[in-house]
Order: sequence, then structure tokens, then C-alpha cells
Amino acid sequence: GEEEEEEEIPEDLHHLSPAELKWAILLRSFRLMGLGTVLVLLFSDPMVDALAELGQRTGVPAFYVSFVLAPLASNASELLASYKYSLKKTKKTITISLSSLQGAACMNNT
Repeated sequence: GEEEEEEEIPEDLHHLSPAELKWAILLRSFRLMGLGTVLVLLFSDPMVDALAELGQRTGVPAFYVSFVLAPLASNASELLASYKYSLKKTKKTITISLSSLQGAACMNNT
């Protein structure tokens, strides 16, 4: 049968009580979301410029660059994360992998 997976708790947080653990994870998540937001703000404009230049140099119409290459570039992290999850080959990780890809596809269509 399939074994139940244990929750993954970061090594540096094992010693905390459940209430402290909740707050530590919450604070860490806010820090990481803030860092991610700053990175998006820093790199989104240069990425657009790079894709526009790629289209001009290769002669590929802007339509194809914006509707084919840009989604592939922006979803690379979801693709890699889904692949890593799927390598574990458990029901839970496959579900997470497919849900992540489905969410990314929905976000690209809005």
C-alpha cells in the first residue's frame, strides 16, 4: 500500500511549539513573497525588452513571441516544480503537479 507522507518542516524550525511554528512559517512566507515581488519588479521590464529584441533579431512576429515564448519563459518555474513533484510518484505529489500546471494554464488564459 501507499505510505502516508510526513509533513516537511524546515530543519531550523523543528524545536518550535506548534503555535510558534505557525508564526515562524507565516513570517517566512511573507518574507519570501516580498522577495519574490521585488524580483518580479526588477526583472519583468528587462524580460519584456529581451523578448522584444529576440523577436526583432530573429524576424519572429511579436504575436508568436508574446503568446508562445513569453508563457514558456514565465512558467518555467511551474514546469520544473511540477516535474520534481512528479518524480516522487505518489498520489499526493502527482495531484499537486497536475494542479500546478492546470493553475498556470488558467492564469495564462486570463
